[in-house]
Amino acid sequence: MRELGTQWIPYFSLHALSNLDPALSRYKEYWKIIPPKTFKEVVNPYSQIYGKPVLSHQSQSYSNYLLWRLNEEIDNLGMEGIYFDHGPPHDSSNLHSGGWVDSNGQLQPSLDILGTRDFLKRLRVLFAKKNKAGYIFVHNSNREIIPAFTFAYATIGGEQYRGGRVKDGDYLKRISISEFRTRFSTTQSGIISILLPVAWTEHKGQSSWQGSEQQKKEYRRLKALTLLHDVLDWPIGSHVEERSTLIETLDSFGVDKAEFIGYWSPVIAVKTGNEHIKTSCYARPDNYSYLFIFANTDSKSHTANIDFDYLRLGLEKNRVKISSEKTDKISPSTPTSPVSLTIPAKDFRWIWLQQP
Repeated sequence: MRELGTQWIPYFSLHALSNLDPALSRYKEYWKIIPPKTFKEVVNPYSQIYGKPVLSHQSQSYSNYLLWRLNEEIDNLGMEGIYFDHGPPHDSSNLHSGGWVDSNGQLQPSLDILGTRDFLKRLRVLFAKKNKAGYIFVHNSNREIIPAFTFAYATIGGEQYRGGRVKDGDYLKRISISEFRTRFSTTQSGIISILLPVAWTEHKGQSSWQGSEQQKKEYRRLKALTLLHDVLDWPIGSHVEERSTLIETLDSFGVDKAEFIGYWSPVIAVKTGNEHIKTSCYARPDNYSYLFIFANTDSKSHTANIDFDYLRLGLEKNRVKISSEKTDKISPSTPTSPVSLTIPAKDFRWIWLQQP
């Protein structure tokens, strides 16, 4: 794997230990949250055996124990990072792990936001002292509480939309674009954001869905949001051909060297004249190229007259090469006037400007 530039990242729980761990039986009363909550195994044959209590990083001795164990495993496995499941902060009234008494003498709970943040900070330091990258991934679906994950490399969310909550890939029927931006946008938090798609869970086991036009439609609706917010999507359940084409385009552009400019930014150098079409941009002033993402947030198709501010982009209008994902849908091929672009409902198009 490492020869190919990739490697395995070990998986562990941020808030649970195996019941086989002797430290758990010894310190469970100090570490567990109150009211108690249990994580059940979902993988057979263990699903009926272990119920793991949820533990709180407000109890520093729990964080200390994990760091002590992980210190040894980093050396044993040579690992460069770790994937933490069960990442969302938990509240607890346990006086040993977050509970406190108010002025009326009432026991009150607290979330382990700062406890989790401190644990991840110390773990990053631990990796750094061993000259390791410290790629810390945290699965935090439905509790995208950024202060808890300041020292994570990336957060993974979106599982809250499973169970039929999103149909046909139409996330915007379930969540407003403003809420999506707040929860998931990488630029908002400074932390890489990865979205777990839900479409595959609705079609699991349906071989006819894989590679179908319906899968392509649902995947493009997902990508319309993720590209617009600089969010990565977990590849499981993706439309393979469509994903490969997008990756090829992003790699050719050099998105890893680009600055992302969201549609909410006042410096976005384009106008569409259409409130339903949002525009974000990957900018590479180093080689005078820009990749614009145009997403249609409406439930019907729209055509926009797109007017680029070439002067602001630092481009000479008469020398710009313009290309699009759907060349038959773009006019003109040279930017002598506003570009006309038709975008289907909840779909997207990209336009690449570059100057030789």
